[in-house]
Amino acid sequence: MLVVGGELFVRGSVRIAERLGVSPLMIGLTLVGFGTSTPELVTSVQASLTGAPGIAVGNIVGSNIVNTLLILGISALIFPIVVPSAALRRDGVLGVAAAAALVATGLFWTLDRMVGAAFLLGLVAYLVYAWRQESGTIRDHTAAFEKAQALEELHPGGLHLAAPGDVEDAALKAGYRSG
Repeated sequence: MLVVGGELFVRGSVRIAERLGVSPLMIGLTLVGFGTSTPELVTSVQASLTGAPGIAVGNIVGSNIVNTLLILGISALIFPIVVPSAALRRDGVLGVAAAAALVATGLFWTLDRMVGAAFLLGLVAYLVYAWRQESGTIRDHTAAFEKAQALEELHPGGLHLAAPGDVEDAALKAGYRSG
């Protein structure tokens, strides 16, 4: 079930990137990032509402540590990950800056509504900036997009099982390649 869900998610993400004319990296940062962060959002909001701010912050910090060190680490062990250096500079620097902003806030201020609003404005500014940089980077349909279209025509509205390697194949063709 997880493989099928992963396959459909990758194919859908590639199709969205194609239709919007943006890179798969941008779709990963937005659609995939927001989609997979929804449980953390719900957990942290509920923790805040019930007066458990430690759980709210620990949830986010722990998730970022696990995503970076465990998930990215295992993924790189399985298959080397090569990302365009300009995108890594932009997105990696923001990730470090966001973590530094959280640490600075914890050391010198209170994580109050003003800081929360500043964090949200920072996110919006980053998304607009990244979207503008990435817009129009995909002009032609990739092989992965064509494959997703063909499979959709064969199984309209239905769920089909992925052949082994389809997720990897779609991801590689979508721009995630090894060195």
